[in-house]
Amino acid sequence: MSPWLDVCPVRGAVFLCGERAVYVQRDGVTVRDTTLEAGLAHDSTGLFNLIAVYGRWPDNAWLVATDVSQPPPFETTIYRWIGSRWRVAVPGHRSMRSFAVVPWGATGALLVEEAFDPGPNRATAGLGAQTGRSIPDVEAVAPFNDSVLAVVRGPHGRTKTRSLQLWPASGASLPPIPLLAGAEADAEVYILGITTVRESEIVLYGGHMDDGRGGREGTKEPYLARFDGKSLTPLIAPPGAVVTSYVEEPSGIAWALSTRTADDVRSTAWRREVGGPWSAVALPMPYRPSSLTRTDDGAVWMLAFGPVTLIEGHEITGINAALFSTHAPANVLALGEQPGSERR
Repeated sequence: MSPWLDVCPVRGAVFLCGERAVYVQRDGVTVRDTTLEAGLAHDSTGLFNLIAVYGRWPDNAWLVATDVSQPPPFETTIYRWIGSRWRVAVPGHRSMRSFAVVPWGATGALLVEEAFDPGPNRATAGLGAQTGRSIPDVEAVAPFNDSVLAVVRGPHGRTKTRSLQLWPASGASLPPIPLLAGAEADAEVYILGITTVRESEIVLYGGHMDDGRGGREGTKEPYLARFDGKSLTPLIAPPGAVVTSYVEEPSGIAWALSTRTADDVRSTAWRREVGGPWSAVALPMPYRPSSLTRTDDGAVWMLAFGPVTLIEGHEITGINAALFSTHAPANVLALGEQPGSERR
């Protein structure tokens, strides 16, 4: 089985986080950098835990290490980069949930507890310069200037509806902003993620179900909207029912993944020039797109799984992962497999 690999963008570096090591992309070459493993738990074969890096490098960089070698509840340790090594900020914590870290202000961070099962998450601030603060019913979070931007569920008549809320690092939170307005305000919105596209500007993506008016009950439509700190502006979404990932290049060229139906696990990759239509992107190999990331050098990375094969008429997705990057000149998205991978 190939090691897991994901792209972890932080300022000044591109971390490729593997199951047993930390790799870095330098001048188009992927190399293991043991200096970036200082302070992490090791054994004779490498790192103990799956890892992910968050924040700004190196002044506010955080690392989450989760040991999945034992049955759940899993043990998670939160590290912060100080000087020339990782130092423990939150010691091993056993939980049925996973964790992520969102930078908050100049030196603080928000610890987000992510549920494995469907339902809202709970975000708790308590890292760096921040004091403990609980934000319940959080479904997606992202840094925004010196604040944290979150999609939360709140009361709406007899039900709960999702809205956008901004929590400054200091001071009172701002009033919530509805995700839909006008005739669509009662539609159920599901936000799958928030991505930063440029300074003081983010995009929310997901899908929403029509409220049943006009004979369209149960209709699923993609959701895509831009937030500039004051208001939400709808964007043209790619074809499909749900947008599962979204990024933008510095030039404004947009990339997205979407599924054909709300319950479909198969995503299609899309690309959109500024002011143009969405165009489907074919990968150079039969891999299945999983997620998009944009790093600080402007490159768009795609994590994909595969290859897809047919066994007795059924599609089977391979377990090994591949990384595709727009900075490889041979293809629109060119293959860049992780170190030590084996094609099956």
